[in-house]
Amino acid sequence: MTDERSRYLKDVEASYRAQRDRYEKMAREVARICGDLLGQHAIRGNVQWRAKAPDRLLAKIQHSRFESISGVNEMLARIGDLSAARITTYVETDREKVVARLKDYFELVGEPDIKDGKSKSKFYRATHVQLKLRPHELVGQFDNLADVSCEVQVCSMLAHVYNEIEHDLGYKPFSGDLAKAEVEALDAIGNIVSAGDTLIVHAIQRVEERNRNENDPF
Repeated sequence: MTDERSRYLKDVEASYRAQRDRYEKMAREVARICGDLLGQHAIRGNVQWRAKAPDRLLAKIQHSRFESISGVNEMLARIGDLSAARITTYVETDREKVVARLKDYFELVGEPDIKDGKSKSKFYRATHVQLKLRPHELVGQFDNLADVSCEVQVCSMLAHVYNEIEHDLGYKPFSGDLAKAEVEALDAIGNIVSAGDTLIVHAIQRVEERNRNENDPF
């Protein structure tokens, strides 16, 4: 790595560290709103959030198409997941419902990106939504978030388990190419996860049916 390149990476890291609290605040608020939306629409699921770790930011810059961008501010503006949240639903069929609620509530940056089958495995399933707070919410403690967006990943809980395994093994630049045996193992896990999603739907339907029967009058 050249001295110029090294100084550039240090500048990016320093700039991000100086304003990381903004990205944390954005992710936290988006996650809070998402949790409320799930409750309001009776969608079973959980919400997590995070601001990207500085070392992960540098690794992403070094091993991605972003490395050709020279300006520090331009670099930070191009990386959409500095602020991020994840919504994991109990059932796969609720993914579209959640995305629809996000589109209704937030100001979207572009269209939702359905990632199904776009990763190294056909079993990767998730929808990514890039969004911002609405203009009337950018007041008080949030008045410095107008230029900050948040990436929200939506997937089922079982899909998330698979996605994380596939991401760590096959996507991140530190891991290299997958061996044939690793690909076969991922496919086997993917088949199990797909079957598990179906079983969860059936289990929820049986519980709801039992509750209805128990509450019916004689």
